[in-house]
Amino acid sequence: MKYAKRYMAKIGSAGILLAALAATACMDHGDDIPLIELGAVENSFTVNATAGHVDIQVYSNQPAVLSFLDDGASWADLSDTRLPLDGKFYIDYADNAGFPRMTRVLIQSADAVRSDTVVLRQRGARVPAMAFEGGTSTNVPGSSGGKASVRFGTNIAPDELTFTTQYDAGEEPAEEWLSEISLQPAGEEEYTFNFDYAGNDTDELRTATVTVSYVNGWEETEQLTLNVIQRTKNDMLGHDISFAELREKALTVSKVDEYWLLEGYVVSDRDSKNAGNNPMPTDMSVDYSGCEKTVYLESPDGRYGFCVETATPEDNAFTRYDKVKILLKDAELVFEPDPDRYMIKGIRSSMIVERVTGNDASVLPVKQKYISELTDEDIYTFVTLRDCEFAVRKGSLTPVHEGYTLADAQGRLNMYPRLVRDNKGGLIHLLTNTTCPYRRNGTRLPYGSGELAGVIVHERFPQYEYVDTADDLANGIIGSYQIRHMSFADIRFAEDRSQSFSETLTEYCYVKGKAAAADGYAYWYPTWGTNGRFTQTASKSAYPNGVYNAACWHYLGWCGTARGTAPFRSHIGNDGYSGFGVILEDGTNYAVKSTAVNTDGKGTDQANWLAWVTTYWWNASTDRPYAWVVEFSTAGISSDRVSLIMSVQSGRATLNAGPYFWKVQWSATGDYESDEGWFDVEAAQTAPDGSAYTFTQPDFPVFATQRSWQLPAYKQVEIPLPAEIMGREKVWLRIQPASRLSSGLGFLDGSIPMGYNAAGAMDYLAVRYNR
Repeated sequence: MKYAKRYMAKIGSAGILLAALAATACMDHGDDIPLIELGAVENSFTVNATAGHVDIQVYSNQPAVLSFLDDGASWADLSDTRLPLDGKFYIDYADNAGFPRMTRVLIQSADAVRSDTVVLRQRGARVPAMAFEGGTSTNVPGSSGGKASVRFGTNIAPDELTFTTQYDAGEEPAEEWLSEISLQPAGEEEYTFNFDYAGNDTDELRTATVTVSYVNGWEETEQLTLNVIQRTKNDMLGHDISFAELREKALTVSKVDEYWLLEGYVVSDRDSKNAGNNPMPTDMSVDYSGCEKTVYLESPDGRYGFCVETATPEDNAFTRYDKVKILLKDAELVFEPDPDRYMIKGIRSSMIVERVTGNDASVLPVKQKYISELTDEDIYTFVTLRDCEFAVRKGSLTPVHEGYTLADAQGRLNMYPRLVRDNKGGLIHLLTNTTCPYRRNGTRLPYGSGELAGVIVHERFPQYEYVDTADDLANGIIGSYQIRHMSFADIRFAEDRSQSFSETLTEYCYVKGKAAAADGYAYWYPTWGTNGRFTQTASKSAYPNGVYNAACWHYLGWCGTARGTAPFRSHIGNDGYSGFGVILEDGTNYAVKSTAVNTDGKGTDQANWLAWVTTYWWNASTDRPYAWVVEFSTAGISSDRVSLIMSVQSGRATLNAGPYFWKVQWSATGDYESDEGWFDVEAAQTAPDGSAYTFTQPDFPVFATQRSWQLPAYKQVEIPLPAEIMGREKVWLRIQPASRLSSGLGFLDGSIPMGYNAAGAMDYLAVRYNR
């Protein structure tokens, strides 16, 4: 059998199908049938509103005819109407001062048997808009029929809008009680949305949803809904219930059977995608609908709050700062203790019966507190924390390995808790979901102090604090309260460290000046100031390879692989201006133009010496731990508060490789190899083997077998230090494993090895005191 062979870079689907049919016919009948080819390399183009052109490559082994399938010829031109064989043509398109529009070009074989289509979508200078003034709900009387109207704004011609009505009938057939829906002009792009309603002869409220639809120039349907709630035959809408009363009811009532009406302020912002936790059903999956369905509702006086979970993401029609009244009939009330918090579940958009638009936070009651002043009553309310600052001066809101997030189509991390401190010694975690669009957008976090506003919550994070227990309520406790920002503007800290309530004694942001000293240990030196030096005690016997540079993820810029979820998609490499959030004393943005950054779209950096790691954590000959040791002076300094701040991680993606329990000690003599003269700092907790420890340090994940106690990031830690360290010529702090316990496939099911292979890393260390 003879047949044609030729190279095809890409053909359209029609060409592929015809080629397959031709091959089948050849096998069936033994005829010599030529291979048929016709198709565009790309079939879809989206362009801006300004004039331009697009080039289209076509593969064809027969002549083809080009033509518009619609009115594209009124605003676009074809460079050719015929193609002899393989070739290119282009479409010139004009400026679009109106709405988005679309045209199609037909590519057809000369015999009109084979064809392909190219679609050109052009954005417009104008964007279609529709909105009901006062929100998407209204209510009407029930005692008698009548007419109603709602203000409606749109830049779309009324004859291009369609209206459909759906009734909430419960178990009975729906009565169509709305009619005569129409629009009447009321000004430029302003209308009254009018409808008639029949009377309600029952003792039950009833609802209808009117959907306004518009098919845009790209043949996509845009919709807006108006929920109409009709009162009972006695014009009853329901019984107002206060937040205090509803909290009391939640202790005994699960399903709401009454027509209770709850009024409050919306203090969450669904567009932040940081309202509400995105739960992890398993260690390697995230339910990203959590932030889409969560609303925080605050009482009118600001005292109490409820977490509202809507039935679906589409039901979250709540807008930040609006004052709303919601009907609670058929909703579910949930109370959870320790700390006490209250939730309302199953709310639908049709249950919003009233709405007053709020423009900004000025409509909310003012609540300003220090961290230590927070109580259970503040949960799910909007609070401004006073005199706060970030503990770690480095990295983004989420300095995490993006290969474990939706930026690489993974569901292994749902949020990151960044540590915040205040000038009274309070600590709280600022929670940021991996879905938050501004979490890693090139913005450097401020070094100074100020106010931090957000919604107070209580959430668990087992990656920071894991307990091997069947009681989920005992796991992941990182304090009684956390705070969630609703926009980056909620972080109101001063930019410069000179505007902070704290002063830096010593700080290490990256590996600087590593060298062996006369005592045989390898030391690094501060990246801010010249106070002291820093070492790891294994460096004496294992130098120079015992301590080396570790990977971290402090790059501030956008990240994302080709398979990531927008907006975290296809952001590869260093943008050249974001850096790592490390500002040197001369104002230099450290390593800002390094090329060896985010090369895989996952935010990884290992070539700029931003972290320390050692694989030596237990000395086989002495059966004692090795330690990080930082030396500095506090001479002439007094303060009522001084703290050690670190960012730490264990393991290196291998099992039983990282110490989990750690302790901090201080000394005025500094003998590295002895316990003489060393005093424990806050070692008030006890590990399962009886060891006293100060803090825990999570393992880096083993990708194929990730577990709840593993974290693809560094954990931020602050340890208050005793006042005795102040006013001394030299002080030493020692950070070392408190126990050999480590984790494999089971939590704490093994021991770190002697000598090599017990990895622990650190990417920030500082000692700061209140001015």
